[in-house]
Parts: sequence; C-alpha cells; structure tokens
Amino acid sequence: FEAIGQLQPIKHTTEERLDDWMQIPPGYQQKIWLWIARIFPVISLTTLVLYLLDYISTPRFYLLVLVFLVFAFSITRRVMFQYRLLDKIVPQLATLSESLQCIESGSFSATILKQAQATLHPGQLPGASASIRLLRKILDRFDYRLNPLVFLPLNTFLLWDLQQILALEKWKLVRTNTIKQWFTILSEMEALNSLGRFAFNHPHYAYPQLSDMPGIYAGESIGHPLIPADKRVNNDFNSSGKPAIALITGSNMAGKSTFLRAIGINQVLAMAGSVACARSLTVANMRIMSSMRIADNLEENTSTFYAELRKLKSIIEQVNRHEPVFLLLDEILRGTNSQDRQAGSKALLQQL
Repeated sequence: FEAIGQLQPIKHTTEERLDDWMQIPPGYQQKIWLWIARIFPVISLTTLVLYLLDYISTPRFYLLVLVFLVFAFSITRRVMFQYRLLDKIVPQLATLSESLQCIESGSFSATILKQAQATLHPGQLPGASASIRLLRKILDRFDYRLNPLVFLPLNTFLLWDLQQILALEKWKLVRTNTIKQWFTILSEMEALNSLGRFAFNHPHYAYPQLSDMPGIYAGESIGHPLIPADKRVNNDFNSSGKPAIALITGSNMAGKSTFLRAIGINQVLAMAGSVACARSLTVANMRIMSSMRIADNLEENTSTFYAELRKLKSIIEQVNRHEPVFLLLDEILRGTNSQDRQAGSKALLQQL
C-alpha cells in the first residue's frame, strides 16, 4: 500500500481538482447533445463514403469537411476547460486506483476495515478502483489530441471531444456522492496503517486509557518515542483536576524541554488511538496547546517577544472559552529582561 502510494504521490490538488470538476453541473446531457453525438458521425462518415465512391465532387467534399471541422472545434473550445481541470491529475489517478484496489482486495477482520471495503464496492456499481480506472481511460482518450494525425480526423468526423465529455458527465452523474468517501477512506487507511505499524514496531508501548475525569493525565515511565530506548530517560507524571498547574524546574540541560515534549506527544498519540511511549497512561480528552521554540519572523516584522505574546494571547482566549486544553509552556517570555519576564509569568499564571 505504501509502495504504490510512493510511485506517483496523490496530492491535495488531486482531490481539489476532482472536487472542483464534480461541482460543475453537467451541460451536455440534454437530448440535443445526445442526438448530435449520434447523428453527426452518421452524416460525416456517409459523406466520406460517398466521396470515396465518387458520388460527391472534391470541392464540395472539402467544403463539407470544413463545415464539419468548424463545428467540431467549436465544441472542443467549450469542453477544454473541463479537460484542463483534470489533465494534470491523470498520473495520480493510477496511484489512486491501485491504492483503492489494495483496500478492496484486503482480507480484514476488523469492523471498521470491513465497512471501508463495503463502501468502496457497493452493490451493483463497479468498485471504486474500477471506477477510477474508467475515468483515467476517458481522460486518456482526450489525450489523442496530442497526435494531430489521429485527433483531427477523429474529431472532424466523430466529434471525439463531445463523445468524451458525454462519457465524463455520465461517469460524474453516477458517482457524485461517492468520490469524497473514497478519499476519506484512503486517508483513514493511511492513518491506520501508520498507527498499526507504529504499534507493531513497539510491542512494549502501552495502549492509553481514556478517562472522562476532567484534566487527568497519569502516566508511568513516559518517554519521547523519537529518542532511542538506550538513550531515553523515562519519567512518571500525574496531573488531575481543572484547573491544575505543574511547574517543571531544574538545571540547564536537565531535560525539561524534552520532558514537556514527551508529555505532549504522548497526549497526541493517545487521542489518535495509538500506543504511547509509556508503561501505562491514562488521559482525558484535551487539546494540546504549546508555547515552545517561538522564533521571530522577518517576513511578518514580528520579534520573538511579540510572537510569543500573540501565542499566549491565543492560549488565554482558548482557556476563556472553557474548552479542555492541555498547555505546555517552555521558558515563556524569554525575549525580554528577567524582571519583566518574572512579572509576566506571574500574571499569566494568575490569568490561567
């Protein structure tokens, strides 16, 4: 699944372009266009046969071909917008189709994965992967225009672009309500694969327990998962109730910042449903907010001090909305002098 995804990575623009195209109302499903798509090739090919049998003179035939050509390319101008919207994503469609095929053909026992499979392959319609392959074939037929020797006669005598836009709109009408689900399932499967592999590679990590008690965070032997086990220093940490403040102190290079990051990343892992780098961990549903490694920004004319003030302001606003937040503040207000820093830190604690 991962290897297929790396061949031609699917980008956000792939979904955005498809979504933009799906929003365009079908404009060629009226009866007049359907009749033109059927009758025009009969007239043009009959004209060609009559010319070859010498029933139509050469000047008259060339005049008729010119009329056919003008009519065909007037339609081409109308459909080019939709073609250009989808042309850039053709390589990604192969990846999308094969990735969805992986999910469709998987052997699953978990309910959530079986539900995903059922969504991708509903009832009588072709499965998601087959549908994407069909879309790619239609777009590939549009690309015949890259060879003028093939495209000119096809479009002149068969209204090639009109035939393909009709096929595109037919595809769209059948799958209007499903394509967003395909991208959702694909992204969920990528996330589940990552979480599952993370758990498989770390069998000694614990699955956290989720608690309804407000503000609880209780863990034993908590460590940072990006630090190798032989170098990692694990710590216990407990906090409960709301509001609650814990001050982490220690000498320089004692590991205070690493400890805060370990606490935060394991909260994120717990809320994602992953294993956590801990012997045991119980957490409440809390949103992580942090003020760590704040830097200046020359492009925005923002100093380190001002950037941190803005960050602290957003934290206070979030707290004032009475939403459950877990704050990680590392050496706040370090962009100013010690006296103002002490006064500001005291004022922030009182606010919180």
